[in-house]
Amino acid sequence: MDKVFSRDYDPIPKGDADGDSDVTITNRPPRRGFQQFLKRNLAAITITGLLMVLLLIVIAIITAITVQPFRKVLVVKGPSSDSLAYPESLEGQRQCLPPAPRVRYSCGNSTKEAEALGCAYDPLAGCWLHKECPHDFTHEFAHFNNGKPFVYFYDEAATQQMKDYTELGNNPDFYWTAVLTSSTRSPRLNPTITQYVYDVLTSDPTIPTNHNETTDTDPRHIKFEILDLAKQSLPLYDESVIPASLPAADPTPHYSKAHTRAWSAVVRQYDAFIFVTPQYNWSIPASLKNALDYLYFEWKGKPAGIVSYGGRGGGKAADHLRGVLTGLRMRVVGTAPALPVKFTGLPVGALSEEEEKVQLDERDLVGWREAGVEGMMRNLGMELVCELDKE
Repeated sequence: MDKVFSRDYDPIPKGDADGDSDVTITNRPPRRGFQQFLKRNLAAITITGLLMVLLLIVIAIITAITVQPFRKVLVVKGPSSDSLAYPESLEGQRQCLPPAPRVRYSCGNSTKEAEALGCAYDPLAGCWLHKECPHDFTHEFAHFNNGKPFVYFYDEAATQQMKDYTELGNNPDFYWTAVLTSSTRSPRLNPTITQYVYDVLTSDPTIPTNHNETTDTDPRHIKFEILDLAKQSLPLYDESVIPASLPAADPTPHYSKAHTRAWSAVVRQYDAFIFVTPQYNWSIPASLKNALDYLYFEWKGKPAGIVSYGGRGGGKAADHLRGVLTGLRMRVVGTAPALPVKFTGLPVGALSEEEEKVQLDERDLVGWREAGVEGMMRNLGMELVCELDKE
């Protein structure tokens, strides 16, 4: 009987690869079922695909409207005395280049705040820019050298090229760091020791500061300034509002006391702090604790270093202060130089500040150098730089 090939007949037998097999030929399911399914349901599949694409487009439009791109930005130009400093908004920071007094502008911490402050989103920069900043501040020039689509410059003439793209997003003029004199009594050694710490830090060429010539093009400049608590005229804590309950982005105008608002404006200018403190009865001076208690967000998140001094170096004061600063959510570096000071045993007030300065210089400076105190101060300075660069 002749074989009849039908849609149910499979002429390929099961067996080895060369086709030799003793297995009886069996029927297999038809192979054209999927093609027929597509043919019968092509219209439905097409409509479903179009609806999915349309849904994705709608989601993208809603996202673009309700979730605008935002990166915190700190635009920098002008003198450090301006109270509009927002050091906590360093992520995605950019720099304005036109010459002007140094003033810090902020674009807030949300899209709503940025728009209220007159900021505009710059898609080329990838961040919000204050209206005082020109849109071409990055001075982008298209090219394809080394496979890079753009090159960035610091200057209008395009002569000072940035090394890489990281500098575009992390290029403050310099970080303001306060070397704080914590004692307010008179006479006192604290200003002399603070000046000593300042001199060591600013004279070391390994620390990238604006005080030496080795870092003119280094974007990590750190500027040290002496801040004396005795000149702040802070009374014993009398603020009626709780500092941690105020708006984090701008707490200054919300304080009830004028001296608190003034102190808040001063602290907000700085990006980091070095607390130079004596040891009083195994702790820190009341003046320092009082100054810290007045504020919260102005301290929060900023790097801090501790230099203590006392009869045995003031280690107990340093330990206590570390705990207080940690409670304020400051990032305290590990190195904490302790300076042993030999006291004369004279009655209080028997020496003027100038006389105490002479006594301090004669008794202690050489000993501190020999003990490696200055090396520890340099380590402290570099640790602060590393913490600031993390921002």
